Amino acid sequence: MSATPVCRMATPDDLPALVALEALFPGDRLSRRSLAAALQRSTSHVWVVEAAPGEVLANLVCFTRRDSPWWRIYSVVVHPSGRGKGHARRLMAAVSDAALRAGAAGLRLEVREDNAAARGLYAALGFTVRGRRPGYYDDGAAAVQLQRPFFAHERLA
Repeated sequence: MSATPVCRMATPDDLPALVALEALFPGDRLSRRSLAAALQRSTSHVWVVEAAPGEVLANLVCFTRRDSPWWRIYSVVVHPSGRGKGHARRLMAAVSDAALRAGAAGLRLEVREDNAAARGLYAALGFTVRGRRPGYYDDGAAAVQLQRPFFAHERLA
């Protein structure tokens, strides 16, 4: 394992590792077909954090739409052994940088209402609550809708 994990855009070669990572979680996971499509679409952006080639520790899937200035983070997955090591923060920095360069208004996402760790990270990154969606997840759990607008001074950086 390399000392410093690398954050980079995913490629189709990463599909087996992405599927294996998703399989570690019981519900609300992306299928092989959905991941393969996300790796091909021009409106999808997929990043990975890897320790070594083929050893994916975390991934983030984000979608854009022509009719919306907001980028939507659809999925953030971190291997259980990699939690608390800054991998999600690395992924969020990568998507924020790309969205800023593309002129996006900001980022939006949904997070499980009961996921205190993720909600804490998003709050620390400047996300604020914009709504709540009862019964959003497969198991009936509610989602909190968050957004993080970009400000003029960030666009100039």
